[in-house]
Amino acid sequence: MKTLKVVLSMSILLMLTLIPFRVDAKGQFKDVSDKHWAQEEIDYLTSK
Repeated sequence: MKTLKVVLSMSILLMLTLIPFRVDAKGQFKDVSDKHWAQEEIDYLTSK
């Protein structure tokens, strides 16, 4: 019974860590000004 609990706990933990979390970076970053040298690249990458 103890082994079953350990296996189930580890399985649940593994599933929770493997769930992909998506972070969307839409809009403009507050710490990057419009005159930043890489503004075009940042806009391009955030539009994907």
